[in-house]
Amino acid sequence: MKTQNRIRLLGLATLVGMPLVAFVIAWVFSLEFPLLDWFTPDNFLVQLAVGVFYGVLVAVIASWVTERNFMSSVRNKYRNLLSSFSLTWVDVFFISICAGIGEEILFRYALQCLVGVWIAALIFVAVHGYLNPKDWKISVYGLFMVVASAGFGYMAEELGMLSAITAHAAVDVYLLAQLKLDDKKITFESIEHDYD
Repeated sequence: MKTQNRIRLLGLATLVGMPLVAFVIAWVFSLEFPLLDWFTPDNFLVQLAVGVFYGVLVAVIASWVTERNFMSSVRNKYRNLLSSFSLTWVDVFFISICAGIGEEILFRYALQCLVGVWIAALIFVAVHGYLNPKDWKISVYGLFMVVASAGFGYMAEELGMLSAITAHAAVDVYLLAQLKLDDKKITFESIEHDYD
């Protein structure tokens, strides 16, 4: 199976699987599961606007953190990983939306209701592998993402789930797009250098 197809299947699994896990958690712990209310709120435009603003702000800061010299090995690891996937622009948006919806429903709705904003944020970042006691560099990024993720949690509580979903998707779109553009720039520069 092609790598792109695997990535798309992973996106679909995130979009469907994580909400199913959240639904099971909601059922076991007798939580309400107002899925339709999350996508048709009274403050729809406010949630979208705040989500995009916060998501882009988090992504710009995350990008700045990863551009520090001491983070070069981490940055290169993720650039190499992304370039091996050969993502299209459609893939970037699809994966980001799937992750925004699926992960936020699981972490911000189900887990956050049980363990609170900060523990849910910590679990979210740990599951992504950004808290690693053997790699302090990725953990620096991880600590920033715990704070950012807690912001998603507070947005979900104060404004609604759509704001957290939008913010998460905006972060992913921005960072994946940046890695994709950097990969093309590096490839173009290396081709240009070969002809010098």
